[in-house]
Amino acid sequence: MSDDLFPGFESHWIDTDIGRIFARTKGDGPPLALLHGFPQTHVMWHRLAPELAQTHRVVCMDLRGYGWSTAPRSDAAHETYSKRAMADDVVRVMGALGHIRFAVAGHDRGARVGYRLALDQPGRVERLSLLDILPTFHVWAQMKAGLIPTAHWGFLSQAFPIPEEEIGRDPAAYFEGLMRSWSAEGDLSAFDPRAMRAYREGFNEPSRIHAFCEDYRAGATRDIEAD
Repeated sequence: MSDDLFPGFESHWIDTDIGRIFARTKGDGPPLALLHGFPQTHVMWHRLAPELAQTHRVVCMDLRGYGWSTAPRSDAAHETYSKRAMADDVVRVMGALGHIRFAVAGHDRGARVGYRLALDQPGRVERLSLLDILPTFHVWAQMKAGLIPTAHWGFLSQAFPIPEEEIGRDPAAYFEGLMRSWSAEGDLSAFDPRAMRAYREGFNEPSRIHAFCEDYRAGATRDIEAD
């Protein structure tokens, strides 16, 4: 459990069309939705969220398919895991918590959800902070032109079940290997052991692995069209 990483936060299970979305909340003030990246969960905000909650009503949620949120069945067109669909989840969660207009801060996949939300429903977004991304269309265009390596994007977006089966042989080795490669130290020392335990719980399960792959497949198809 990661409850001890969020002292004083309330836990919520918000019903949506695809199942339940998990969120934590704390604080008074302007509402702020925090959207995590891959392959993490809402837990990635555990150091920042308590500080932000001193001045904001902070809402940390797990995107669909991640953490404790529902991992819905995918569809042939990959619309289920499009950023537009995930953005609708954010609106549903924030509305259920009483927030019609709110600020959004997103990292990586969460940032893509954030800018899709701002483009589709600008009246909802008071302020927007996007961390560590380039536009999806630009990234895929660069990769297809051979100007940058496809790395995990190309691997995860392969047709089902190729990446699911390969990752399933040793999920921790694959996902932790990515996290090591993205860390300045080249290891996992920057991550709180409790946070790593939460991430392992999230990515060591077949339906979650499939959800992660669908997230990237949507990025290679649906999200480019909507960019």
